[in-house]
Amino acid sequence: MGEIKFILYILVIFFFTSPMIVEAHAYLTQSSPSQETQLEESPTEIKVQFSEPIDTAISQIKLNNGAGDVVEGELLSGEEDNTLVLLIPELENDRYHVSWQVLALDSHITEGSFRFSVGEELPKQLPEDTVTIGAEVEEQVVPSSERDGFLSFLRVLEILVFVVIASWYVFIYLFWKRKESLEDYPSLRTERRLYFSGFLLFTMSGMSHVFWRASQFMEGEDLQLMWQAAESIVISSVIGWMAILRPLLFLLLFGLTFLSLSKWLNALLLLIILGSFTVTSHAAGFSEIVSHYMHMSMVVIWIGGLLGFTVMSFTLPSEPDLMMLFHKRLRKFSKVALTSVILLSASGLWLSYRLVGSMENIFASVYGETLLWKIGFFVIAIIVAAFHRFVWLPNLKKLRGMQDKQQQLKALVWGLRLELVLVIVSLVFAGMLSTTSPPTEIDHDHGTEMQNHDH
Repeated sequence: MGEIKFILYILVIFFFTSPMIVEAHAYLTQSSPSQETQLEESPTEIKVQFSEPIDTAISQIKLNNGAGDVVEGELLSGEEDNTLVLLIPELENDRYHVSWQVLALDSHITEGSFRFSVGEELPKQLPEDTVTIGAEVEEQVVPSSERDGFLSFLRVLEILVFVVIASWYVFIYLFWKRKESLEDYPSLRTERRLYFSGFLLFTMSGMSHVFWRASQFMEGEDLQLMWQAAESIVISSVIGWMAILRPLLFLLLFGLTFLSLSKWLNALLLLIILGSFTVTSHAAGFSEIVSHYMHMSMVVIWIGGLLGFTVMSFTLPSEPDLMMLFHKRLRKFSKVALTSVILLSASGLWLSYRLVGSMENIFASVYGETLLWKIGFFVIAIIVAAFHRFVWLPNLKKLRGMQDKQQQLKALVWGLRLELVLVIVSLVFAGMLSTTSPPTEIDHDHGTEMQNHDH
C-alpha cells in the first residue's frame, strides 16, 4: 500500500505545485493596416495585436518597402501588454511588407509577416512567409525555424537529466528503501552528486535559453543591447524565471542531503521542478496541464525502477541473499509500474488528441511524425514490460534451485536494460515534441493561423 500512497501523493501535491494557468503562445489576432489592404493614403502607424501578453521591451516590428529597404520608425508599446505600435513617416506609393517577432510571457517566440500597399494594387501571389489574418486568400504556414535545433537539444538534455535525478530519488525511497538495505547500495553520496550536477547543468542551460533568445532579437547588435535583452527576458518571461528557479531548487536539494529532514520535502521540491516543465510546454488548458504533469510524473516512477535496478544489476555483489533482495524489490516495482504505465498511456493519449486533433494531422506534420516515433518505441517498451510482469517474474518465483533462479534473474535483468533503453529513446522523442509546433489549426474566433515559434 505504501507504493500506491506514493502515487496518490504525487497526484494530490500536483494541485499545490503546478501552475493553474499557462499562457498560450502569442499569435497575431489583429493588425492595422490589415493584411492585403490596398490603401489610398499613407498610414501614420503600424499596429499589431496578439492573443497573449508579450514582452514589449524586446519584441519587434520591421517595415520594408517594395525594394526591400527598411523604413525607419519609432517602436512603441501599445496601451495593452499584447500590442506593439510602430510610428512611421509618410509612405510613398509602393508595396510594403511588415514582419514581426515577439516574445510571449510564456517564453515562446513567435514570428510572421503580412503585407499592404499604398496607392498600388497588390499581386494575388503571397510571399512564402505571409500569414493570413481573416482575408479571403489561401492560408499558408510559416516554415519551421532553423534555430529550433539548439533549443530542442537543450530541452531534451534538461528532461533527461531531470528524469534521471528524480528517478533515482524514486528508486531509493520507493523501491529500494535505503534504510532497510545495505547502506552502500546506493549511497547518499550518489544522491548529492546528482543534485549538484543538476544545479550545474540547469544553471548553464538556463543561461543558454536566455541568451539564445536574446541573440534572436538582437542579432547584429552590440553586446550591451544583448545584455539588456537578456535582462528583460529574465525579469519578464517564464523561461527567465525558470532559469533562476531550477538551479536554486537543485542547490537546495543538495543542501538538504546534509540535514536530517523528511524525504517528503525533497519530493516536494522535485515535484515543483517537474511542474516547471509543464509551464514551458505546449499545455495551455487545465486538462492539458493535469495530463502533462501526470504524464511526466508516471515517466519518473517507471524510469525510477528501470534505472535503479539496471544500475544495481551492475554494482550489487552476486550473493544469494542480495539476489533475493533484488528479486523482492523487483516484484514491488512491477506492481507500481503497471499502475504508472496505465496512467502514462491515458495521459499521453489525451495530450496527443488535444495537440494533434485528427489522424490526418499525424501524417501531415513534423509533430505528428515525431509523435509516431515516440509511440512506436513506447509500445515496444510496454510489450517488454508485459513479459516482465506476467511471464518472467512469475516463472522466477516458481523456480526452486538457487542456481536456476540466478540464471533466470540475469535474463530478466537484460530485459530490464532493454526496456530502459526503449523508454529513454521514447523520452528523447518526447523532448523533441516539446520544441516542435503542434499541427496548424485555424482559430475560428479570430480567423488567424498559427505562426512559427521557438521554445
